[in-house]
Amino acid sequence: MYKGGFTLEQSQLKHRNSLLFIIILGALTAIGPLSIDMFLPGLPNIKNDFHTTASNAQLTISFFMVGLAFGNLFAGPISDSKGRKKPLLIAMVIFTLASLVIIFVTNIWVMIILRLIQGLTGGAGAVISRAVASDKYSGNDLTKFLSLLMLVNGVAPVIAPALGGLILSFTGWRMVFIILTIFGLLMFIGTLFKVPESLENEHRVNSNIGTMFKNFKDLFATPRFVLPMLIQGVSFVLLFTYISASPFIVQKIYGFSPLQFSIMFASIGITLIISSQLTGKLVDYFDRQSILRMMTVIQILGVIIVSMTLINHWNFWLLAFGFVILVAPVTGVATLGFSIAMDESKSGKGSSSSLLGLFQTLLGGLMSPLVGIKGENDPTPYIIIIAITAVILIILQLLNRRVFKKAKPFKMI
Repeated sequence: MYKGGFTLEQSQLKHRNSLLFIIILGALTAIGPLSIDMFLPGLPNIKNDFHTTASNAQLTISFFMVGLAFGNLFAGPISDSKGRKKPLLIAMVIFTLASLVIIFVTNIWVMIILRLIQGLTGGAGAVISRAVASDKYSGNDLTKFLSLLMLVNGVAPVIAPALGGLILSFTGWRMVFIILTIFGLLMFIGTLFKVPESLENEHRVNSNIGTMFKNFKDLFATPRFVLPMLIQGVSFVLLFTYISASPFIVQKIYGFSPLQFSIMFASIGITLIISSQLTGKLVDYFDRQSILRMMTVIQILGVIIVSMTLINHWNFWLLAFGFVILVAPVTGVATLGFSIAMDESKSGKGSSSSLLGLFQTLLGGLMSPLVGIKGENDPTPYIIIIAITAVILIILQLLNRRVFKKAKPFKMI
């Protein structure tokens, strides 16, 4: 139910600009995928142009992810205090400027720092847009609305790598950041004119560092919030390590061109859209926890297929199939984990959204550079990481099942 008595469908009719509103919010949540996926096919070129290592080239991805994580951490509480719109506009200005400067960068470490700044402001855009959604919806309607955002969000992994591969076929990787500069400018204009303030003054909190960490402490003391948060966060490790490892696995080990890799990556990206939309439909027929467990089982099967294929260097198409069932459930897990956790949150929506976004990006950002520590031709670190991740997901799901069987939520001591 829409907060204020409207159903999801009624609320969409109520807003004359609802379609554009959804597109803008979805695009804001897609800043991360767009800034990563369009850039991915150029990673080997970055390595060569800056005369650096594969691991250093992957740091341009990893630092962006870490920036996303900390942008999530601080932007939510700030938006609980200052409102959603003003911090969002400031974030888009800085994101646009960072993208512009990267066009002219000549040092890999300067680029890495600028990617961190991009991530910080991109994370702010993502977390505040989700906080706007949480201001308006709850329960299954929040799940459905998030699935609409994921529909827009999911377009980014489909078009971005293909666009990136096309760019590399005709020009250099710097064109990617020209496009991101234009994207940031469009998001600023769209937010300015089409995204209304969703947090009224009477609902804002006087937030400072102490209040922020007290809210975080209260959230961490709530298992029914923490476990869905961790499940969706650990699931994103599978996505981000795939993002970081796949360009080298497909292009260096299996010998595909950047354009061929981009087509594969975009095709697998379509399954992210399908997964998010399927989740929005399934909640009408099954409870969210059952769907969440089913998607984790599918991901674990994907880990097994991908690992065995890489170990034995089996057929590429089996690897691609494994990537599909490894990656596709992530958007569904994200939607379900977010909506389940938000329903258990008693703190500000911005703070809750911050923690959820933090664990989506931080865990993946920390693990991603490790996939390249043995060089671009050895997938062993990637295999080890996804195998450990699968074990952790099993443990978390068992704990989650136990906690949600209890009649009442309890506090951690």
